[in-house]
Amino acid sequence: MPDVSAGNSQRRRGINFVLNGVKYLISNAGIATTGLLFAYPKGGKRVSAFIVDLVDGPGCEREDLTAKMSMPTANTGMFELTNYEVPAANLLGEEGAGFRIAMGTLVSGRISVASGCLGVIEDCLTEAVRYAKEREQHGKPIAKHQLVQEHIAAIEMHRLASDALVMKAAQAKDASAAEPGNAELRASAELLAAQAKLFAANAAWDAADRAVQVFGGRGWSTLYRPGRHFAGRARLSDLRGDGRDFEAEGGRRGAGQGVRGVQIRSCIGETA
Repeated sequence: MPDVSAGNSQRRRGINFVLNGVKYLISNAGIATTGLLFAYPKGGKRVSAFIVDLVDGPGCEREDLTAKMSMPTANTGMFELTNYEVPAANLLGEEGAGFRIAMGTLVSGRISVASGCLGVIEDCLTEAVRYAKEREQHGKPIAKHQLVQEHIAAIEMHRLASDALVMKAAQAKDASAAEPGNAELRASAELLAAQAKLFAANAAWDAADRAVQVFGGRGWSTLYRPGRHFAGRARLSDLRGDGRDFEAEGGRRGAGQGVRGVQIRSCIGETA
């Protein structure tokens, strides 16, 4: 996902732009040949978007990052650009229009992450129910113990709520795409996508935690699916793309408004 808050910089040099900056924990950075980079002009406030050829050589260095808690088969890496020149034709959109471009991709990205979180919750529910029926303790399946039932019920509530939010966000995105000039529909899609990602990521983390507790000691082993979710996938969803502290912009420029602030504004409107 785009990171428009990073300290990448750009400046003009004749017909080219010169880019400097470091990007860390980027999906496919070690194998991609083309990337989308956002950079600010030195001393400026309006970010621009550039299509960049990621070719190892002078001005571009890349490194694979393998020390990860999860997703070992997914390439993750970093790259550093030092006085890296790109043609002016590689500017995506108008100069200074990068934030609008980034927000357009964030809606899809946030819904995608929320959908993945829903999948984690569903898998935790399936595994917890299966194991609770099979595992016997004190002469009966642990599914008959009240605390185990409480964990399973909580995971199911997370599933239902996350499913509803993801579907509502997807519908809002479709409605906005059908009327690209409608600012109200666009703001609604941005808000709902952020809410869906924030809620589903937190719910996936709690679902994984509860599924591990249902499994008991076996839950701490990555030989079982709840343990693998707990060890990395659920928490990664919480961190992926943009942190949960910076989830929503609600159609406003700049970063860091936070989903709670957007929710309050949607209920009570702007205040002086």
